[in-house]
Amino acid sequence: MILEDNEVALAGVQFDLPPASLRRFGVIAASARTGSHLLCRLLRQLGRGVALEYFYPSYRRAFEERWQLSSPGDYISSIVRHRTAGGYCIVKSLPQQYPALRVAVDGAAPLPDPFIIHLWRRDSLAQAISLRLAAQSGFWNFTAEPTTVPNAKIAVDDLTALRETRRRLVVDELLWRAWLRQSDWPVLHLCYEDLIADRAGSLERVLDWLEPGRAPGPLPDLPEPPTPEALHARQSLSAEQRAALAAAYRAQFGHSDPLPDP
Repeated sequence: MILEDNEVALAGVQFDLPPASLRRFGVIAASARTGSHLLCRLLRQLGRGVALEYFYPSYRRAFEERWQLSSPGDYISSIVRHRTAGGYCIVKSLPQQYPALRVAVDGAAPLPDPFIIHLWRRDSLAQAISLRLAAQSGFWNFTAEPTTVPNAKIAVDDLTALRETRRRLVVDELLWRAWLRQSDWPVLHLCYEDLIADRAGSLERVLDWLEPGRAPGPLPDLPEPPTPEALHARQSLSAEQRAALAAAYRAQFGHSDPLPDP
């Protein structure tokens, strides 16, 4: 299945908007394969911003060229100007992008009622398998073609390499937790497994946190393929094969404990 609002599409000019009043500025703090783009799409479909990885280098270069920015200091204000919807402007950030994001935010005009949604994944082993499969296949999202060059040299069943990938992802998550403890912005912690198991309940929780006292009511039906099952056909392992790989990992290296709640 191909989504019209997959991550590559969301960087396109068709999602630029006319200037609108900004009510809240937010950051989705995530590491790779935590469902962050799923959350971006769902929030956009609910009319809350056009969340995207704006500090991913190739996206940033494209935006700066399209918006004809003369100074790097104009970037945050330009994101707000072109990508605010429903009063929200939201930037998704991975750990390696966060320092540049903080510099840009600190150099911009004060942003109203800022917040952070921290999206994390309990099962770091499943996260590592997902990351290696995406890098091997080039499919990271629901696009017609791979978004990175497929790399057949990545052996997904290389357990030692898988352990190193898992280690790096855990370090990324620990970095986020350290940074967020130092932040004076309010933080909502949202777990990937909860988002997948109860999408509607998770979104209700997010909206209730963003908008205290909002009027209750059912959420609209949001078109979205199952996640992560819809990607399995584009990658080299089924759900059952992923489970077998995780079992082989645990047999060699011992039990992979889930990450504790932040």
